[in-house]
Amino acid sequence: MRFTKVFRLACLSYLGAIAAGNFIPDGCAAKKVVVATKPAVPVEEIAPTGDLGEDTERLNALHPEYKLAGNDLVALTRMLYFEDAGDRLLHGDAEQKKGYAAVAEVIKNRLFFDICSADAAVQNPTCGREKVQRMYDGDKGLAAIIEQNIVRNNKKIYQFTSQSDFSEYFTVASLARGMNYLVPKKVEGKIVKDTKSKTVSVPVFDEKQIALAYSALLGVLEGNIDPLTDGALSYKNSGTSSQVWDDTEIMKVSILDCSVLRRKVDKKARKAIQEGKAECRIEQSYVHDFTQKIGSHSFYTLEEGERREVVFDNSRGNAFVDGVYEKGLSSRRYNP
Repeated sequence: MRFTKVFRLACLSYLGAIAAGNFIPDGCAAKKVVVATKPAVPVEEIAPTGDLGEDTERLNALHPEYKLAGNDLVALTRMLYFEDAGDRLLHGDAEQKKGYAAVAEVIKNRLFFDICSADAAVQNPTCGREKVQRMYDGDKGLAAIIEQNIVRNNKKIYQFTSQSDFSEYFTVASLARGMNYLVPKKVEGKIVKDTKSKTVSVPVFDEKQIALAYSALLGVLEGNIDPLTDGALSYKNSGTSSQVWDDTEIMKVSILDCSVLRRKVDKKARKAIQEGKAECRIEQSYVHDFTQKIGSHSFYTLEEGERREVVFDNSRGNAFVDGVYEKGLSSRRYNP
């Protein structure tokens, strides 16, 4: 059963079940990035993009959940740049800005999903439970979402490959240089120098693209850009990834609550439930659902997948599995 559009507006991934805890969806970790060609622009001609301090303060006042600090806006803008700059399917500045905004929207959606915000585009199905299942480290703020990683074989694997493939551009030293500046290139351990002026040559981002990405980021975080992805929590580059995401599992939720049963059981089982002599176990999976394609990126939200309901009538030692009666089945013997 698919979420309705109204439900999405009211309210990534392992490809298998995700239990409690913060894990990285493999699909996101496998995404490719496109790096725009860096023009040869002298450092002295590069102007700062926006007032980072004022923008940070304003955005935190608007949504304290953003928890922006230091050079977080620089990191977020660079992430948008590496994820979407140079997309051949986006023509002109307006379309390119739309591509950046769509990626920024996913970050915002993940944050609000994790913290069960009233502004969430998609409802986290574990909201209201004693322990909310957070998927993206959103409770730690926006910057934590793009920094989220897991360690496998002593190596960090990031959701967004710009954090690993271009990690030098996300170091404290690099981010401190400002919006447009990169770290000095090195050759055989030595900083590359201009042989004529004998000065250090500092490479730069594409200033125009950085400005577009930053403008898109602010527009999304301020709410001035209308939603583009219909509640997307994930995306992939369709031109470089052959993975099939539709209906692949994002998360699984276990529910021990008889009040949310959807399948019918007989009168005796209903009575056992009412008398507290029954045990209910519901396993609900949630899967990727395609929403939009913007440039080279396909976007996906979350919808209900397979659901299994088991009611153990302890008073009789029987059970109902998805509404089907099974004699002599107890919770101890049940092995799905």
